[in-house]
Amino acid sequence: MGVFINCKEATYYSSLKEEGKLNFVKNIKYMIHLKTCPPCQQFENQLKFISARLIEMNSKLEKAPIYQLDEEIKEELELKIKNK
Repeated sequence: MGVFINCKEATYYSSLKEEGKLNFVKNIKYMIHLKTCPPCQQFENQLKFISARLIEMNSKLEKAPIYQLDEEIKEELELKIKNK
């Protein structure tokens, strides 16, 4: 098994790394690939950005109050939907 991986493997390894599931050997292969591949570097940066935003959004959702429609409004909306 060689030291070099292709971009398809690198994107898979990037996802594993983000989940904390990338073992030592694969991590070394991934780091070698990243040093020589600007598109994969960009992909990793984008993945980190997206993950950070999702964590941020999840945190905000956990703090947000839960809203529920009252039964009368629900029934009104259901009737309007049925009539359309």
